[in-house]
Amino acid sequence: MKILKTTLVVALFMLGIISINAQIGKPINNQLNLNKIKPNKRPELKLKKNGFQGYVTNHNGKVKIAGAKIIFENKNGNSKRQTVISGEYGNYKIELQPGKYLTYGIKSGYIPYVTHPSYNVVQIGFSTLNIYLDKE
Repeated sequence: MKILKTTLVVALFMLGIISINAQIGKPINNQLNLNKIKPNKRPELKLKKNGFQGYVTNHNGKVKIAGAKIIFENKNGNSKRQTVISGEYGNYKIELQPGKYLTYGIKSGYIPYVTHPSYNVVQIGFSTLNIYLDKE
């Protein structure tokens, strides 16, 4: 019976139905030792997840205004400005660091929008801030 099993295994091997993987000899000295591998330390990523999002519309909200420039001026001491342009449907989204911002909305043919003297405050997460522009 043992000869029949051996003959069957050899026949299946010769026909390519089974294959045998074997290592002969001693392991090579410079083989990869998985115990010596140190994990790859990557720098921590700090993603900005704060800012404003909303729409640029007329005061009743029925007309979405594309192509308006929205300027956020940081009033935390550095007066840095960041700008975004409203999209095809009047929508915008901008990532900002937490702080106080003066906000301006500008588009040719419209009365400018300004928050001065008050501020918009960015906290953690995105807040909705709609910008209202009316025709001149």
